[in-house]
Amino acid sequence: MRHVAEAQARVLRGALPGPARQFPDYMPDMFSNITVEYIADLPAAGLSFWNGHRWHIHVRKDDPDDERAFTLLHQIKRIIDHPLQRQTTRFTEADWHALADHFAHQVLNPISTQERKEASYERHS
Repeated sequence: MRHVAEAQARVLRGALPGPARQFPDYMPDMFSNITVEYIADLPAAGLSFWNGHRWHIHVRKDDPDDERAFTLLHQIKRIIDHPLQRQTTRFTEADWHALADHFAHQVLNPISTQERKEASYERHS
């Protein structure tokens, strides 16, 4: 599943009109069917939910810009995976969460699986 998340991240990165860290600025035009609200005092960094008509993402307003971009990308991946998550029990909630984190990291700071393996090998040799 990580390779799928990496491919999805490459597609999204390629569609961005500018730097990935500015994704929150591009979001309304790219995903006009998703409502994003920045909420003060949100107890979590972000959350997404279906209200019966459209997806909503709430992001903690007071987080730094880079964290808000990460959170928004994480929630986008959760929305993308929602149909699959409902159809399979192969993965835990923690697995889906980690996959969404991986996707967000790949959009913001792309590193291939091979590069990650090489870096891990170099650290452990």
